[in-house]
Amino acid sequence: MSLLHARSEVLLHRLAVVATLRPHEKISVTPTGDINKMEPSVGTALARTFAGDSRARTLDAVGGIIAEMAAIVRTEACRARDGHVELAPVLSRWAAHLASAGNGLAQLEVTYEGDASTVSAIRALRATVDDAVEQASLRRDDEVAGAKEARGAPEVER
Repeated sequence: MSLLHARSEVLLHRLAVVATLRPHEKISVTPTGDINKMEPSVGTALARTFAGDSRARTLDAVGGIIAEMAAIVRTEACRARDGHVELAPVLSRWAAHLASAGNGLAQLEVTYEGDASTVSAIRALRATVDDAVEQASLRRDDEVAGAKEARGAPEVER
């Protein structure tokens, strides 16, 4: 297993917490980058406040994890298209994990539905996740563009 694949396991572990989110549950990011799920309560709000945790900080950290995983997917998808067929099952697994994290982000969107800037940030993260899932599918670029056009998603510059 390459170092890239080892790093991907850490990232997928962190995204697995996001994947389990339900409406009104929140997440927090530790100083080491681990993600914790938090039940809504006054205690949670106080703990987050005293820890200096905020929605923006948490979403920035989650965005960094998603961006790093998306970059790994793009790199390995290019290698797979260049003939490294052994990467197809790995990419498929990564796509499934990313799609689950996208579902968790959709639940987080429900949690913060009254905060337009947070919802906008979550939607941007979901678009990055969707793009990475498309890349991992190993479809040709013209097929990916057609799929995005069909669902009304804007093209993402690479």
